[in-house]
Amino acid sequence: MVSSRIFLINFAKIAGIVGATLFLMFQWLTCFTRHNSVIKVGNYVGKNIKESKRLLEDAGFNLVITDSLFKENTPPDLVLDQNPAANSYVKKGRTIYIKITKSAGDLVSLPDIAGRDDINLYRQNLDLIGIHISRIDTIANADLTDGTILGIFVNDKDVTDMLKQGVKLPQGSSVSLKISRRETNDTVMPDLMCKSGEQASVIIDAMGLIVGSVKTEANVTNNNSAYVFKQEPAAGTAMKKGMSVVLYITQTRPADCPDNGFPE
Repeated sequence: MVSSRIFLINFAKIAGIVGATLFLMFQWLTCFTRHNSVIKVGNYVGKNIKESKRLLEDAGFNLVITDSLFKENTPPDLVLDQNPAANSYVKKGRTIYIKITKSAGDLVSLPDIAGRDDINLYRQNLDLIGIHISRIDTIANADLTDGTILGIFVNDKDVTDMLKQGVKLPQGSSVSLKISRRETNDTVMPDLMCKSGEQASVIIDAMGLIVGSVKTEANVTNNNSAYVFKQEPAAGTAMKKGMSVVLYITQTRPADCPDNGFPE
């Protein structure tokens, strides 16, 4: 009986020591964790820079803007990218590096037409630097290949002879062209994928075709700024001038379209 009582007393002492040790360890770990606390990084992509700055500072982070990019149809001062990424765990006080949009594109030089006066080739060169074609006028000329560029205009001013010296425009600007047209009723369906509704209409008109109908997705708020994600007939199809084209458009830029952001 005495031995049982002694055993219980010793057991209680050991349990107390173990419990106290565990309690002290828990308190120490809690203190250590708080001292070296890690915080989950929020998702700031798509948010305004002012809102992002406030959220980051409230969370105990520092903010550094590493770059600004011009993206058409996108408001300025929106976060495009962040590092570390959203949902990462980092220590308090860590610097978060972000890229944002800017309001205007960089100045770029219009390509010279010497050696590349074909409308399709020149349009590709303009797309690469973020310049659009707002209008294409055709002039009958039996001596030139169909679609040969005769003139380039900025705000109705002929700048063709100035191209070699350099004509600079902000990315996102537009030019108008004059091209040759041979007297034939044959044409080829152009590639309109990823063009805006406005750009597609200009190209279709220049090819002597007609916009038959425009099929819009539910998210479309402006046909001119929406993107073509499907066309009928397909690009490269032999056409007769005067034939109609069906466009399918969506307000959101399709994921497989080339990026239209340009680094500062």
